[in-house]
Amino acid sequence: MAEMTVNDDTGAELAVEEEIRPFAELLHLQRNGAFHADLSTALNRLVRAVQETGKGGDLTVKLTVRPAGKHASMVLVHDDVKLKEPEADKGDGIYFTDALGNLRRSDPNQPELPLREVPQPERRPVREVRS
Repeated sequence: MAEMTVNDDTGAELAVEEEIRPFAELLHLQRNGAFHADLSTALNRLVRAVQETGKGGDLTVKLTVRPAGKHASMVLVHDDVKLKEPEADKGDGIYFTDALGNLRRSDPNQPELPLREVPQPERRPVREVRS
């Protein structure tokens, strides 16, 4: 409970006890529950990505509250959910460079070996030999 001071019609200050509504209630009210669903999905995706990569990520929730025109008792609430999933290591490629700065899979300074295909021997049926 929080204590709040208000002025009555006569200008006298009155101490009023009021109950602050739970924040979790907004999660279900905002965008008819879509905000809560978006957060749940984003959290699930983040946890899975952390498990798969072994790296950390971020889930950021931003609420913007601004006046709704000239009505002092009305506000507009905008939610923004940002997910930064960890990225898996992509691995590196190994290359050689030539004199012109091009990337090559084989070493341009090493001579090519004269490789040729070896013919397959003729296949013969297996014979059983008795001893």
